[in-house]
Amino acid sequence: MGESGLTEIERHIVALVMQRKRNREIAAGLYVSLRTVEGHLTRIFRKLGVSTKSQLVRQLSSCEAAPQEPARIPATPHPDRPVPADASHVRRE
Repeated sequence: MGESGLTEIERHIVALVMQRKRNREIAAGLYVSLRTVEGHLTRIFRKLGVSTKSQLVRQLSSCEAAPQEPARIPATPHPDRPVPADASHVRRE
């Protein structure tokens, strides 16, 4: 864990949130499930004392120690792990 108490993957997700990525985009770019991203965000929120992505962005925007920007997520997900066309079962942000 880094100095902030966040794991490497949590810092990476925070940086993607700072780029205004949606949970589904983060999941597709990292080749993990949406639920995995949501679980990481829950732990990030708890560690940083926030309850929404908006609060996270505001808090880190005013802080000099915001995570550095990671490599960009590809525009399309990996062909072996497509995002479902019917995502009506997925929670919206």
